[in-house]
Amino acid sequence: MREKQRVSLTVIEGSLAVSRAILRCQRRSGRPSVDEAAGQKTALRQDVMLPQDNVAHIRTGLFMMMCRSRLKRLIRNAGWCAAVVAFCMGPLDRFATGTGGAPRQASPKPPPEPLTNRYALVIGANGSVDGRTSPLRFAQSDATTVYETLIDPRIGRFDRANAWLLLGREANVPNLRRYFGRLRNVDKNDLVFIYFSGHGAREGGEAFWVTRDTEMQNLPGTALSNTELKLFLDRIPSERVVVALDCCYAEATVNATRSASSNLASLWKPFAGKGRIVLAGAGSAQEAVEAESLQQGVFSHFLVRGLRGEADEEGDGIVTAGKLWRYLEEHVTEQAVQADGFQEPALLAGTDTPIDQFLLTFDAERLDQNLGRVETLMAMRARGDLTAREFDEGRRLLNLTNPRGRDQQRKEVYIKLADGMTDVSTARLALIALAPDGGAEGYVEPLPPHLPTQLRNALRMDLMLIPMGTFQMGSKLTPSDLSVMFGGPPDWFQHELPRHLVRITQPFYLSAHEVTVQQFRRFVEETGYRTEAEVGGQPFEDGRTGGYTVLPGGEWGWREGATWRQPGYRQRDDHPVVMVSWNDAEAFCRWLSIKDNRPYRLPTEAEWEHACRAGSSTLFWWGDEPDPSVVLASSRDEGRWLWAELRQSQLTGNRTSPVGSTGPNPFGLFDMAGGVWEWCSDYYGRDYYSVSPIDDPAGPDGGIYRVIRGGSWHNEVRHLRSSRRNGYRPSGRHGLIGFRVVSPAH
Repeated sequence: MREKQRVSLTVIEGSLAVSRAILRCQRRSGRPSVDEAAGQKTALRQDVMLPQDNVAHIRTGLFMMMCRSRLKRLIRNAGWCAAVVAFCMGPLDRFATGTGGAPRQASPKPPPEPLTNRYALVIGANGSVDGRTSPLRFAQSDATTVYETLIDPRIGRFDRANAWLLLGREANVPNLRRYFGRLRNVDKNDLVFIYFSGHGAREGGEAFWVTRDTEMQNLPGTALSNTELKLFLDRIPSERVVVALDCCYAEATVNATRSASSNLASLWKPFAGKGRIVLAGAGSAQEAVEAESLQQGVFSHFLVRGLRGEADEEGDGIVTAGKLWRYLEEHVTEQAVQADGFQEPALLAGTDTPIDQFLLTFDAERLDQNLGRVETLMAMRARGDLTAREFDEGRRLLNLTNPRGRDQQRKEVYIKLADGMTDVSTARLALIALAPDGGAEGYVEPLPPHLPTQLRNALRMDLMLIPMGTFQMGSKLTPSDLSVMFGGPPDWFQHELPRHLVRITQPFYLSAHEVTVQQFRRFVEETGYRTEAEVGGQPFEDGRTGGYTVLPGGEWGWREGATWRQPGYRQRDDHPVVMVSWNDAEAFCRWLSIKDNRPYRLPTEAEWEHACRAGSSTLFWWGDEPDPSVVLASSRDEGRWLWAELRQSQLTGNRTSPVGSTGPNPFGLFDMAGGVWEWCSDYYGRDYYSVSPIDDPAGPDGGIYRVIRGGSWHNEVRHLRSSRRNGYRPSGRHGLIGFRVVSPAH
């Protein structure tokens, strides 16, 4: 009979969440399906009532669609094939239909069928018949409570035929030997749970279970010794054995005498069999505590509460041996001290025993809730609210039995999202903040379908649509790390911190290239505008004309008479314009706004970094190392990247190259690393990152300098990083500074 109930794991394929979704929709006739709501054609759920003679076919189909992630893993490690069969087949009885396929009135949900691949031996003895031990008050009642928990059809689901309770007079050594003998017939994939509550005793280096027929003056001849117990356990063929002991010297009754210098490996030799776990209520030299306030033994009290769901630390409806152990470890000793005693539970398991893969009990309703959460995320994915990556991560985290650290925190975010306690945007911010490296790769929203992805304006300037998104702004490395990697004092990199969340809430258009000499000439010719290099910038340049650029001898310094027309080196019309101040760039944007009949401005620093990163979190938008196709790096100082010139510089000499020489990045933008530095609209604030808002930061309210970004063809490689920032006087003009423009998408 048992053989028929074992189902091959190879049949358990597909998604259990999908199968349960189908069942729910069959129950809720008339309710739109997920894909209908999302406008999808594929039927994840169909509101169809099938005739009774098709139920067997439904069952067969469900087996092919069952979850192969979480439950498959737990099933493989806990011998729960039959559990999944019963769990998934049981609800089908609720959807039996009458003539013509009309649904019958829903009947109360029957308790699930017990599982025949789970075996339990539960023993409780308040004392020995010779009266030489002080009677325990709660040992037998504790055993009864544990037994009832195990056979509860909604918790443990042990079959009464395979779960044996030995109390009082029945808890004698001959009976124990007989029932241990029965356990020699179980299958290797069956779960075996053994519980003993009673006295423990020690004599001559041996530890004993004190049963009803034990004579305290003849322990070796009348009690069950740890040596015999180990022999019994070794003969159980199951690879899934869990032993819970609530007795004095509990650890010693399944272990050799333990000294302070012993290690777990040497103590574990008698339990070399795969998958043996012992949860001992007390250490080798400790006595178990009964608490009057609880009317129970302390260990058994929390054992039962843990099995009944309190050990479910994640709220997913699953209690594993690992969860139960952590729950006992947290509560038993504290409660024992309150009862004027002391006992410290012990876990005995092989170092490679996966204690979180021993499935003990589950709450079907909470498990169903967890599956429902996965289903909700599936619906959000179908509507396009979640990316494939987010859905896959959410499903993975919801299916994790025992996440730790950031995974646990990220799982809680997905739970709140699935339960409707937060929205996608807020959840996304939390997830990025909780990423393993302190910031995930930035999330990029899908491009709005009603907006063109590229525009060409009156100057034949191409503008790329930049989507909304969330990213970690600033450096992911410390100033010390950057100093070691790129050279220079750590203080050079301090203003790139702290790394902080930024959300760009509106799409925008950004010019694919830096503004060219030809485009700036058009502005000057149509307006008669004279740049600050030509008229002398105030107040910072003291009225001087020219700017900082290449001198005739090849050095860099202030050059009188240098302008955008003659920056100190040869340029063509398709080169990026330089020697323009921030004020000049602003004047260009005002003119272009009128000419093209749409607003133009300089990008904010946050918009610029979002556009440069294009969803990445690496040092450069293409990765964490200089790309030979973009930069020519020289290892001048023990391999550190102290200097790098763009290949365009190598090819063209000491000057700029035509726009579009490097890139594009994933957003279709060229020369975001190198080319020339680019003006941003923000005032530069060295410490602004510590007070920056999350949504659309626009820089401090005032300052002396304006932000420049992107590095140039003449800079060290450290300046080409996506997080690199600098400031320059708004009236300043430099042979390495140009700009590109933004136009709002709406």
